[in-house]
This record gives sequence, C-alpha cells and structure tokens, in this order.
Amino acid sequence: MRITRGRWSYYQILAENKEINPYVVHTELFNEHSFYQNLHQHLVIRPCFGLDEIRVFLIEGDKKQYKVKNGSFSTTFTNKTDVFHYLDNACKKEKYYILQDLSFLNNRNEETVELFVTMHRDQFFNWSVTAVLEKKDMLGHREIDIIKQKLYKSAIQIVLSLEKHYLKCSTIVLDIGLLKEKWYIQDIILHFSKSKWSQYQILSLVDELAAYLPNTQLATSHTLLQFIRKYKQVMLKPCFGQWGIGIVQVSWVQGDVFEVHNEQKKRTIEGRMDLIDYLQTSYLSQKSYIVQEKIHLATIEDCIFDARVMVQRENSESDWEVTAKVARISTNNYIVTNVAKSIILLEQAIQKSIINRSNQKLLSKIDEICMSGTSYLGKYYQCITRIGLDIGIAKNGGIWIFEANLVPDVSLFKMLEDQSIYEKIIKKKKE
Repeated sequence: MRITRGRWSYYQILAENKEINPYVVHTELFNEHSFYQNLHQHLVIRPCFGLDEIRVFLIEGDKKQYKVKNGSFSTTFTNKTDVFHYLDNACKKEKYYILQDLSFLNNRNEETVELFVTMHRDQFFNWSVTAVLEKKDMLGHREIDIIKQKLYKSAIQIVLSLEKHYLKCSTIVLDIGLLKEKWYIQDIILHFSKSKWSQYQILSLVDELAAYLPNTQLATSHTLLQFIRKYKQVMLKPCFGQWGIGIVQVSWVQGDVFEVHNEQKKRTIEGRMDLIDYLQTSYLSQKSYIVQEKIHLATIEDCIFDARVMVQRENSESDWEVTAKVARISTNNYIVTNVAKSIILLEQAIQKSIINRSNQKLLSKIDEICMSGTSYLGKYYQCITRIGLDIGIAKNGGIWIFEANLVPDVSLFKMLEDQSIYEKIIKKKKE
C-alpha cells in the first residue's frame, strides 16, 4: 500500500489492524459506484484534505426523500440520481473525497456524544492522552474522566498504528463518536511541527514554560463559550497557517451581544447560538482552530506590538544563541502584528511604550524564556538550527509565548535600519 497523508490513507492503515478495525467506520473513495452501493440511511462525504463535509440523510415517509446538508445550506431530493449529481458538482474536481456509511446511527434513541481526543508523544516517543474535549456540552467532568479511561488503550493502539507511517507527527486528534454501547472513529487529524496545537502540547509539558503560555484549547462550540465566559475576549487561530491569516478576535460586548473582529472588519452578533453558528460556518468548518485567552499587549501610540526573537545554533551539538530581537508594531485597528506598519528593535519598542517593568530585566527575562524553549524544542526536533519565537509583552510587563516558528521568515529583520543584525542571522545560518 502506498502511504500518503490524507483521510483515505489513515482509514486504510487502521482498517488493517484487527484490534482497531471494529471502531473504523466503513469508508470508501467517493465515486458513482460507491455512492449507489452505500446510500442506505446516512452518508458523510469528506475531502481527503480539509474539514468541510456533506451529509446525506434518508427521510422515510409516504415517499422516500434525501436531505443533503452542506455547511449552512440544506436541500431535499426525491431520488438518488439527483443526490449524486449534486454531490458530484459540489465536490471539487481536483480533490479526492471519501464516503462513510453512518447508517448504524439511525433508529437509535440516544444522542451521539462527539469528542476530540488529543494524543501527544513526548521526545522519547511515549504517547498519552492530553485532552478530551466535547464538541457540545453534554457531559460532566466525572463522565469525561470515565470515558478517557475507557478510550485510553484503544487510542494508544490507533496512534501507534499511524506513527509507523508518520514518524514526524507528534500530535494526533481523534474525532470520536460515542454511543452508550460503542464508540467509533469519525475523523483523524494529524498535527505536525507547524501546528499551533502541537506546539502548545510540546511547550506546556515544560514546567518552567507553562506559566508563560496563554490558556489554549482546541476550538469547539463548548470551549469557545467557556473561554468567552471566562475571559470576555478571546482569539481564534487556525492550527495551520501563517502571516496572521484567519485569526479572529471574539469579544463579549454586553448582555447577549458579541463582536467578531477579523483584519479590519468588525461584525456585531446577538445571541450565543447565532455567534457559534457564524463562527462554525465561516471558520471552524473550514480549518482546525485553537481558542486562546486574549492577551492585552503593550502599545506604542495606541498600536499593539509583539516581539520576534531569533534563536540559532550552528548544528545539533552546539549551544543556542539569541541573535536578534525585534518588535512588530501593528497597523491601526488590526488585531495582529503580522500586518506591521514598522519593525524596530525590541529594546527601542519597550522604551517607547509604557510598560511597568525595568527594561533590562524584561529583556533578560525574554532571553531566558526563549533559550529555555529552544533548548527543549531542539531536543524534540534535533535537525533544526534556528527558531523564531513570537513573544507578547502585556501592559503590566508580563511575558507570553505565542508561537515557535521552526522555519522562521528572516526577511522582517532586513527591514531594520541596522543591516548588521540581518547579516548576523544569515551568517549564523550558513555556519
């Protein structure tokens, strides 16, 4: 079997494991033949890459009807041929899709509980369950703990089967459907080194770094509402992405009114369920997201700024060194600094801002935190020789680690007036 990344490969791998096979939903590549063979009561069509899905339900009555739900859009057909033509047109021609038969869910009284189970391995390749999250709020903490214990053994078997083929994958999220008498695998999402969720799993294991990480969870309707209730203002960030694309700020305004801020666009939404529906349709159904507490960053002339700290080493055996620290000052009304109106030395930015902390002590502490983080990441990813850490500084001088870039873009250092800093980074890279 030729192994590639994507849902079709994941299901083929797991189906071959006799112990895991009972939990694997019947899955085929989507085409005309597989569609007509499997359209009984409930089908799900998913791309091999991506999160969007289309569901087809059989509605029994005087005359059979088929309900098709595609995101927020739904329609009804009276025969299979029309359903197939709709699906064939809806699926992008350059993509492959899988078809899953979920007919066993029909004619049951109990509602399916849907869980995200995060599996993470440490630097010694030991896997463990690090998070069990509900998509919807249906269970209590005690029930979650019991489910976690029941799933543990099988979840370990699943990731060990996948690990053989994807050695560089350190975090795997299992989308589990749970019925009273059985559970089944709805989806599998592999998180590699660039994933923000995987990076959070790695850094949160380091005791001396955990205090500098904003509270973070996979984004579900349940965790979103929890975070908004607790922090009043949260950030939604795609697990896979760069340059600040797709980042959303969600704020509680008053009563049941919320504001969604993306780039320079703001949208007011009334009602918690309307908010969740909007975020689900516009963002969460398209990509995996994390939800994170909002850190109120220090400002320069009412514009927020954060820091990019470059840490490098010559090879996997040499010591790490902080080679540059710059500040990215955001454009007016932007919630991220990726759209920066200027790049200056971090020391200059701290001097221009009003931060209640000694400048030199703050810079020394940032160096200490970044060296600690890169030292651990360097053991995890032994081939890397440079890391760019995105650091936030709050108005009270608090330091926060937002992200570690294992393939950092060094072009922003070229925007500094002092070109010797950029030259130092490039020289270190070549050594």
